[in-house]
Amino acid sequence: MAERVTVKIAAKVNLSLNITGRAGGYHLLDSVFASVGMYNTVTAVKRAGKCIDIVFSDTGIDPRFNRARMAADMMSKRYGGLGAKISVVNNIPSGRGLGSSSADAAGVIIALNRLFGLTDDQRQLNEIAASVGSDTPFMLRGGLARVTGRGEKINYFSGRTDKKIVVVSPASEVSTAECFRRFDDREDAGLAADTDAVVAALIRGEDFTPFIGNALYPAAVSLNPDIAEAYKAVASAGGRPVMTGSGSACLGFFDSMPDSFAGRQTFLTDAGVITEDN
Repeated sequence: MAERVTVKIAAKVNLSLNITGRAGGYHLLDSVFASVGMYNTVTAVKRAGKCIDIVFSDTGIDPRFNRARMAADMMSKRYGGLGAKISVVNNIPSGRGLGSSSADAAGVIIALNRLFGLTDDQRQLNEIAASVGSDTPFMLRGGLARVTGRGEKINYFSGRTDKKIVVVSPASEVSTAECFRRFDDREDAGLAADTDAVVAALIRGEDFTPFIGNALYPAAVSLNPDIAEAYKAVASAGGRPVMTGSGSACLGFFDSMPDSFAGRQTFLTDAGVITEDN
């Protein structure tokens, strides 16, 4: 077994997001997830004892509430006390709907499993990931998938697109929990995208952008008006905008990369959609 393991986990974006109901106190979704070229890096090193310490490069992260801590505790509970020091390099902005905390959790699960040679049963790791957060099972593998239920039902598929993507990241965040509360209070329709059409277009390599949408957008904008400004910046540059997750980051899809547009300083440009399974 290795004494040190390093893994990179890609950011997640939602090409479509519908809310289809509730079960057991959780919202149910129907969404197309795709990995994009921004990464958090997780390094795990063995240490004596049965304690796992986690250090983040982003000093603004509270390790008590980050999903990496939850993942480490779940792995120790499942497989016995594990001694490791984990460092996380955060390049995916948090609080933007890009899955940064879920990427940390997935990285911890993968790194600890490789470091200690715990299991070859992917179902066990998926169960732990699902207990940590709804995006985390997808982040274990990444790629392109239709995700339903609480995020635990993942149907990977191969697709392709010639669209260029920019990720618009407003300076301010959106609380996922507050966004869902606002969604419930507003009683907005949960269907904003034609997910069947998005999947079919990606499989055929056709333009999927006429069918994208995010049912959480009105709730998120009511919490953070900067999201609407991001939409305007993408549209004015000739792109098709859609919010990812519960925001605040938005995607802009273009036939070719724009030379310039308002608010460019807020853009993480040319992220690149990963449409092949990792």
